[in-house]
Amino acid sequence: MILNFKVFGKAGHAALDNGINAIYRALDVIKDLDSFTKKLSDECEVKLDFISMKGGTQHNIIPELCKLKAILQVDGIYTEKEILKKIKDMLPSYCKVTISKSKIVS
Repeated sequence: MILNFKVFGKAGHAALDNGINAIYRALDVIKDLDSFTKKLSDECEVKLDFISMKGGTQHNIIPELCKLKAILQVDGIYTEKEILKKIKDMLPSYCKVTISKSKIVS
């Protein structure tokens, strides 16, 4: 299952330090999800690999949005949808996740 994450911040001018950097928030989300999946690995095989990150549009503007894409693979007592529910429940309010329409090609 391919997941799309949108992590929101607040745009601001980089020199004025008046925004909330969505890329830094995205890094926190990745770190938290990595810890989460490692804990779940004691119960079943869960693999969440981030495969892309996109954020920022101008060199002097703090990015208000960072998009992440990840592949979720589950083998064990939980289904992908059950793990997705757990992921949604643990995400901070500034992060949203949806299932991608793209298919995994092997």
